[in-house]
Amino acid sequence: MPTVTHAEAEDLFAAARRFDAGPISMRLEKTKGLFGILVLEGAVSPFITDTDPIQEGRPLIMPSPWAQYAEDPATVQTAAALRDYLAWVYQVLHQHPVNSKRVRRGMLPIRGLVTQRAGRLKPINSFKQQNGLRALSISSGIVYWGLSSYLQIDTLKVKDTGNPAVDLAERLSMARAALKNYDFIHLHTKAPDEAGHSRNPSTKKSVIEALDRGLGREIYQLLADPDLLIVVTADHSTPSCGSLIHSGEPVPLAICGAGVRHDTVHHFDEICAAQGALGCVRGQEFMYLILNYLDRAKLAGLMDTPQDQNYWPGNYRPFSLE
Repeated sequence: MPTVTHAEAEDLFAAARRFDAGPISMRLEKTKGLFGILVLEGAVSPFITDTDPIQEGRPLIMPSPWAQYAEDPATVQTAAALRDYLAWVYQVLHQHPVNSKRVRRGMLPIRGLVTQRAGRLKPINSFKQQNGLRALSISSGIVYWGLSSYLQIDTLKVKDTGNPAVDLAERLSMARAALKNYDFIHLHTKAPDEAGHSRNPSTKKSVIEALDRGLGREIYQLLADPDLLIVVTADHSTPSCGSLIHSGEPVPLAICGAGVRHDTVHHFDEICAAQGALGCVRGQEFMYLILNYLDRAKLAGLMDTPQDQNYWPGNYRPFSLE
């Protein structure tokens, strides 16, 4: 990704911020660096292809309807509007003073915009409705704040300081203090993922070692709580070389708490964890495991509430003889 100053990013986003394509209007909201969210309003559809090819050196992808929506008017219209917007962005940025200055300094101009993962909000059950747990997220990124808002999870917003060990230790201390008000705490660090994207294995190794130090500062106080279930894992593998940004190898998963079955694994890494008693856990099974070890997993087929839920006991209406 080209080096860009905060001021340059602000100016470029401002130039591409609003666009009208007939019945569809677009608004570009900056999040961090050169990343943002493109909001489409009007008769729009989420069933369009990405335009980001991910891999460097490849041409952008033409926005097109998904095959099964090729005749849907809203989808066809959305793809056409996005094509118009991206062409307009190129023209605007090509002539922008920021890029003129960059070229004079011998730097690459920033003249295009790529999109991916179109979607549309839809009603869902909250995290508490689905799992029966009051939840908090301690995280530093807008993605996690947005997901928490969507799932109606409380958020404690923190900042990354560049010192992963200190950041993680402080977040663990925050989590320990918050336990009196919450049943489930999601604690996140983006540091190893960003280190993986640097394509420097030594950088990734140093970040993981820093997280180990941060975890070591607080973990023993957490382990002393007999009612606490501790789960450590990652959301995906991040290669330090090659063309893939994320890869599909299973990530290690460790669960520690009263009643958790012990196995022979003593090291937290991909190879050792694969030999453990948990086996290979898919993402959709993750919360079922947690509810199980919290003694809240519902026996399949039970229906103690009018709306089916994953947890037991549900918040049911007591039987009355009156």
